Amino acid sequence: MPDGERHVGALDLFAQDFSQRTDAVVALLRASAERWREGEAQRLELGRQLRRARNHEPLQWWKVEKEDRFYQALKTHGFEKEATMLAEGAAAEEFSGTYESIIAGSDLTGIEFFERGLIAARAVARVEVPLDLQRVSYGSGVLVSPRLFLTNHHVIPSDVVAAGTTVQFEYLTTAGGKLRDPLEFAMEPGTFFKTDREMDFTLVALRPEGSNGVELRSRGWCPLIAQSGKTMIGSRANIIQHPRGERMQVAVRSNRIVTVVGDFLQYTTDTEHGSSGSPVFNDYWQLAAIHHMGVPDLTGDHRPRLDDGSAWTGDPQTASRIVTVGNEGTRISQIVQHVATALDGESERTLFAQCLEPPDAMNLWDLFVRTGTVVAVGPGLGLGRPADPHAGDGPHAPRGVAGPDAHVAASLVERFGPRRGDYDKVADNVARRETWDDLDDLWGGPVRPLAKRLRQRLVRHETGALAFAEARYRWLYPSLDVTVEGAIRDLITGDPRPACDVMEDELAGLRAAMATDPSRSIDPLTDADGAIARAEEAGVALAAVRAIAPHRGAPSALAGDLHALFALARPTTRAAVIASDGRMADEPFRKGAVARAVFYVLLRYGPVADVGDALLARLARWHAEDPVDDWERRRNMLIAGAQGTRNPFVDQPELARPAFLAALVTTDA
Repeated sequence: MPDGERHVGALDLFAQDFSQRTDAVVALLRASAERWREGEAQRLELGRQLRRARNHEPLQWWKVEKEDRFYQALKTHGFEKEATMLAEGAAAEEFSGTYESIIAGSDLTGIEFFERGLIAARAVARVEVPLDLQRVSYGSGVLVSPRLFLTNHHVIPSDVVAAGTTVQFEYLTTAGGKLRDPLEFAMEPGTFFKTDREMDFTLVALRPEGSNGVELRSRGWCPLIAQSGKTMIGSRANIIQHPRGERMQVAVRSNRIVTVVGDFLQYTTDTEHGSSGSPVFNDYWQLAAIHHMGVPDLTGDHRPRLDDGSAWTGDPQTASRIVTVGNEGTRISQIVQHVATALDGESERTLFAQCLEPPDAMNLWDLFVRTGTVVAVGPGLGLGRPADPHAGDGPHAPRGVAGPDAHVAASLVERFGPRRGDYDKVADNVARRETWDDLDDLWGGPVRPLAKRLRQRLVRHETGALAFAEARYRWLYPSLDVTVEGAIRDLITGDPRPACDVMEDELAGLRAAMATDPSRSIDPLTDADGAIARAEEAGVALAAVRAIAPHRGAPSALAGDLHALFALARPTTRAAVIASDGRMADEPFRKGAVARAVFYVLLRYGPVADVGDALLARLARWHAEDPVDDWERRRNMLIAGAQGTRNPFVDQPELARPAFLAALVTTDA
């Protein structure tokens, strides 16, 4: 929004007992203006970087963003490889092109951007606050769980106000110009109510059923993402809002985050009064902030300036004449931290925990337009994930899906798919130390005692063998081998493909082998009659491949051991990267991960395949040439949650020394 544009933001919502609130309102406005002043250097530097982009000069992201936020933003935007490089100490200059592609890239975007936005809009509502018997005030807000609704403190300052307030979903005009009848839900502050004046947010429960009998959870919601870095300075912002209490409107993509100061983002997105509490989204429709007010221009005595140059006196009738220089919203990551420390009792903790989980997959056929497109819900609203910036349009172009297999695949990705920020390096390091640190005195000692202790540790930590189908559909395809943008990178070629498409193709093959009615879905997680297992044994093409094929008679638990399984981009009858006799067809894309998986198999199950000296030397070379990265560490952490065990060769790469590896192929330890 250009400097000097008028904006009222929060102000008319303080009409109740306004004479008692004027000082508090002015204090909020002054605080936002002070933050704007603090961010001046950031804005000036951003302007310089955008000019460098226009002049085709390398961008200097480190002059604009903090490294930890830049790291998370790289992951948010799908730059997993670059994020790993940054964490491992690569030079800052190596990421100039990446930063440019994020903040100064093409305005072209896939049409799915709008489809995702439509689903995000289902969670946005107008807030109607009665001031007295004749007057009401309006704000906006967003559903962030099956029960909890997020708006501003100045919209809903107390549980008493909340008790008389309603929210209206679908208060909008259709493409045909018709006014849609809104769906109304009452607030229920007795169930959950958290608010903070300085951060200007209120998180309150809504009744589970609306006035017309519609279930609240059917709206879907925009979950809260605790990690910082959903946006970065210079990236675009989108706001869905009810300006002046009117029908829903959206400000899209032409707006930028210009300042990050403490608990707040400041940006140029156009908003008006009634927009208080509106969700601020990034380009993946992840909730980044909650809009709370315009940043006012101040007079010489530090009071908000009106368009005639005079100071605002606190009169709500003149609030629309306040001149603003920008807009401000409260960061979601800060709200999550604040609420998490204020929870009281198991009921509140349970309700708040639901804010961190995405809703079920939504099908636009049943929502706004009859497209038949399944949209898998993930982080943010979920809605699928951003395309891999390293891949061409082909592998990631989602196909139209409407069959039962597509619905099953989308549901699996929604239920089990990766969440942005779901790899916590600090927590993983703690778990790694807890698992292995008591063996410190053995790491460099004789190999046989060490191998024996490690195998005993693995067996003791196992929580039960997974069925092969469960390992694939509960863990491998939707979670372990999926990048946060929703693609499976083929273990052999590295080519990416949407996880939903991979699972749909495999399910179609299983259906054909099982001679199942094509109009009915099959549930790969409940193979009650063993039909899926029989199809697997018959050699149906699968998108899972083992690191190494075991001899017949190998322990049955190996079949579903996730440490030994990897995903492909397309189903194949190939069973393993390395045959049981030690032969292989080609060098895999993730050769280091394959090597460490084979080492694990030999340690845990003994010499279940023929691994001669030449193959062992090749695996050792792969291990050295393709070291452990965050993708593999995250995978190891999730597998520990699934089956209880960690791969020691991932946690302690130095374990793969020649003497220890040689012992694995000559003894069962």
